[in-house]
Amino acid sequence: MRIDKLSLLNFRCFRQLDITFDEHITILVAPNGAGKTTVLDAIRLALFPFIRGFDASLYVKDKSLAIRTEDVRLVFRPEALNMEMSSPAMITATGEWESGKTATWMLDKRGEQPPHEDKTAAQLTRWGEQLQTLVREEHNLQQVELPLMLYLGTARLWYQERYEAQPTEQRLDNSAFSRLSGYDDCLSATSNYKQFEQWYSWLWLSYREHQITQLESPSAKLKEGVRVQRMKEAIQAIQQAINCLTQEVTGWHDLEYSSSHNQQLVMNHPQHGKIPLSQLSDGLRNAVCDGSGYRVSLCQTQPPIYAMKPP
Repeated sequence: MRIDKLSLLNFRCFRQLDITFDEHITILVAPNGAGKTTVLDAIRLALFPFIRGFDASLYVKDKSLAIRTEDVRLVFRPEALNMEMSSPAMITATGEWESGKTATWMLDKRGEQPPHEDKTAAQLTRWGEQLQTLVREEHNLQQVELPLMLYLGTARLWYQERYEAQPTEQRLDNSAFSRLSGYDDCLSATSNYKQFEQWYSWLWLSYREHQITQLESPSAKLKEGVRVQRMKEAIQAIQQAINCLTQEVTGWHDLEYSSSHNQQLVMNHPQHGKIPLSQLSDGLRNAVCDGSGYRVSLCQTQPPIYAMKPP
C-alpha cells in the first residue's frame, strides 16, 4: 500500500497544493513554517480510513484523525477586518492498495459541518476489515501481508511527561500479542515509550524463557528452536536499528532488558557499562523510540523473519 499523489485545498496554510511521492522515498525540503508538517499530517489523515478498519486499533473511536475546524484555512476579510474560513477544506489522495488496485479517495470539511469521506474512503476501511478477518480466521493457512504504517511526527519527542520505568513486570493485554497490534498508535504524532518498553521487555523475557525450556527439555528443542530463533531475530533487528542511530555517535548500543537493574531496559557502553535507559538523555531516548519504531511495527505486523529486511 502506498500514496502516490496528494492534493490539498484550503487545508491549513495551503490554498491549493498538489504533490507527488516517489515509490521508495520522498524528502521534503522547505523553510520553517512552509508547511512540511502540514503535508505529513494530511498523509496521516488520508491513511486513517484504512486504520479505522481494525478494531484493535486505538483509533477506532478517535475523532481527532479527521479534518477539524482549526485545519480549515483562514483568510483575511478587509471589509470586515476579520478572519473567515475558506471552505471547503479538502484532502484528496491517490494510491495503490488491495493487490495493486489504484484508487482516489477524498476527505473534506465544509465550514462547521462534521468532516466527510467519500465512498472510496469507505472501501479503504472495508479492506482493513477484510485483512483483519483473514488474520483472525482460524482455518486460513495463507500468509496475510499487512501494510506497514508508521508516522514519526515532529511532536514525537520524549513525550511521556516525566515517565518513570515501572520496576515490576507488567501484564500485557491479549491484544498486544496480535499482529494487528502493530497498528496501535501508528498514526500518533507523539511517541508511546511505555507501550514500547512493555512489549520489548515481554519479548526479551519470552526469549530467555524459551531458551531455558530448550536446555531443560531436549524433547522440546526442535519445537522451541524455531520460536527462539524468530524471537532472537526480532531482538537483533530492533537493536540493529537503534545502534545505527546511537552507537557510532554516543557509544551506547544493544538495548536489553535487565532484571538486575531494577527490571528496566538498559543500554551498553564500552566505558560506562550498563545504565537504565530511563537515566539517559532525552536525545538518546528519542533516538531509541524513533530507531525502534520501524522495526517494532515490522515485527508485529509481519512474521518476525521479515524483521531483518532493511528499511
